Amino acid sequence: MGDAVSTLESETIYPVPAARRYRTARDLFTVWFGPNLMMLTVVTGALSTTVFGLSLFPAVVGDDA
Repeated sequence: MGDAVSTLESETIYPVPAARRYRTARDLFTVWFGPNLMMLTVVTGALSTTVFGLSLFPAVVGDDA
């Protein structure tokens, strides 16, 4: 059990070498999508079209930043 825990984070905060990476960028979708799908984000996006009068594309692009 101790060996499994110690090998889990062997790179600590340093960049993982490309040879040791086994996931793809697509696997990070849920990591980034989940926190960004909060109620405040949805309300801010809705306000950009209703209050500020932006069309859909500028509202989506501006809300992403």
